[in-house]
Amino acid sequence: GVSRPVGLNGSRLEVMTHVITGQTTHVQNVERTVQAAGRQLDGMAVGALASGLGVLSSDAMDIGCVVVDIGGSTTDVAIFTGGAIAYTATIPIGAGHVTSDIATLLKTTTEEAERLKIAHGCALASMVGNDDTVELTQLESDAPRPMQRRVLCEICESRMREIGGFIQNHIERSGMNGLLPGGALITGGGSQLYGTEGLMSDCLRHIKARAAQPKVVGAAARAAGNPGMACAVGLARYSLESDDQEFAPVSGNSSWKDKIRTLKSMFGGKS
Repeated sequence: GVSRPVGLNGSRLEVMTHVITGQTTHVQNVERTVQAAGRQLDGMAVGALASGLGVLSSDAMDIGCVVVDIGGSTTDVAIFTGGAIAYTATIPIGAGHVTSDIATLLKTTTEEAERLKIAHGCALASMVGNDDTVELTQLESDAPRPMQRRVLCEICESRMREIGGFIQNHIERSGMNGLLPGGALITGGGSQLYGTEGLMSDCLRHIKARAAQPKVVGAAARAAGNPGMACAVGLARYSLESDDQEFAPVSGNSSWKDKIRTLKSMFGGKS
């Protein structure tokens, strides 16, 4: 039960670890991309961990909860308990697949499908009335035509329910089903689809799902408080809270320390 043994006396040290592996080529590609932008890579953190750090409090990590980050092409799942991450998984399906389904089934462009999803989509078709209509512009027509909004929402629900099923499978595989009193926190850009919170509560048996956004305060709250920024905010927190992290200027800018102090203030820390 000792989470920080540094400085304590003992005759034996034991630890349970959660190891994340990745293909060398993928890791190297990330590093090259960062370097191509003129920056130096100081370290890496798995996306599921970063998303959790972006939206969770220390208390939530202690009691046990699952964080779901619905991105564009993948959905990250992270289970936290005892103040640490205990299980991670990446589902190769995301909000972009919802857009693709809409474009394919309704025979429209990807841009039009994305517009329909954001403006009129819903993850639970039962929340939409049968008389509701939306304007749709298909590939073979320049003029928009009306269609039932419920048809659009049924397409959204089908793919989102599939994601929910995979999430439930991973929770069961972790062996912690029924041991997560903190429930499920749904974040990421894909979580902003209307009705997602209710759908996930329906898919995740015995676990209440609720929407979550990054815990950011101050001037950056409006820009960084969006659910789509959960992973980025978590990466910043991960870096700031690393005990052995050394902040160094990349381009010799003399004001870099001031920027770090400003970043710390976003999380309520002392500068």
